[in-house]
Amino acid sequence: MTHFQNFACAQQKRINSVVVSTIKNVSYSIERSNPANLLVTLTATLPSGGYSDFVLSRAVYKKPPKDGIQDYYFQATPPSGPATQALIDKEASNRWIAFPGWVTGVRIHGMGDGVRVRTITEQAPKPVQIVGRSQSSNLNEALANALKKLIN
Repeated sequence: MTHFQNFACAQQKRINSVVVSTIKNVSYSIERSNPANLLVTLTATLPSGGYSDFVLSRAVYKKPPKDGIQDYYFQATPPSGPATQALIDKEASNRWIAFPGWVTGVRIHGMGDGVRVRTITEQAPKPVQIVGRSQSSNLNEALANALKKLIN
């Protein structure tokens, strides 16, 4: 699937929006939860005021990309009338709950030279599964046994 086909998937419900052209900065953090989440944050420059409905969306793939880089598109709805003619910076983020292990980086698409790539340098923690059993089918006893296994 090409980047433009990925964009079409991400764009489906945003008919009046455009890709924001100038991506200034991209950062990410892995939220330590079980399973881990990936939070991608960017700063982009808009060509004027009056933009609305900002969305940082992930491309949808039929198969994970071979390079392990997840594509994102920052979209906004341009002004429908007069707007200030000053450049405006806007921040946006996307939280990927339980992001998959194949992700090795993120690629944020702007227009022209507006593409930014960040490689993920840390591993997401592996999910932990704990099993507790109860002789008497008592939930509290099963939880207590599971916690004992976790502590020991």
